[in-house]
Amino acid sequence: MVGKGSNNDSGSTSGLVHLLRSFFNWPRVVFGAISGSVFFALCGVFYFIYGTQYLQEALFYHLTRSDHRHNFSIYFYSIYLNDDVGLTVAQRLLAFVPQMSVQMVLVAFFAKDLPFCFFLQTVAFVTFNKVLLFIFVLFNKIFDYVLRLATTTP
Repeated sequence: MVGKGSNNDSGSTSGLVHLLRSFFNWPRVVFGAISGSVFFALCGVFYFIYGTQYLQEALFYHLTRSDHRHNFSIYFYSIYLNDDVGLTVAQRLLAFVPQMSVQMVLVAFFAKDLPFCFFLQTVAFVTFNKVLLFIFVLFNKIFDYVLRLATTTP
């Protein structure tokens, strides 16, 4: 005889399996495989041409970048206080956890409305970025103004 607890567990497991199957459907898997293949192929070509300098300047620099002088990000004060000693690699990489978590949540909830999802991802990416320069703030203000003009009724 099966108890109620095991029925609920199997129901939640089948719900999770259904959610994963609906999220990772065939067109999305193909799109992800093609996109990833193109990305890695281009990285491989440029690594072959330029060597480790390409990897450092195109990819790794952005993981460890910290600029406290013209920075409006939520991490500004932490970067400013640790400027003389420098942040560890773990601290620099840890700043990406909230950014990637927010991106995943936005994709999960708003994937059906792609233009709105892209907008939210852009805003979240800029907001949670370690280096938020004034030009990003200016772009957001202009975008906000255009969005308000487009949504107001005459």
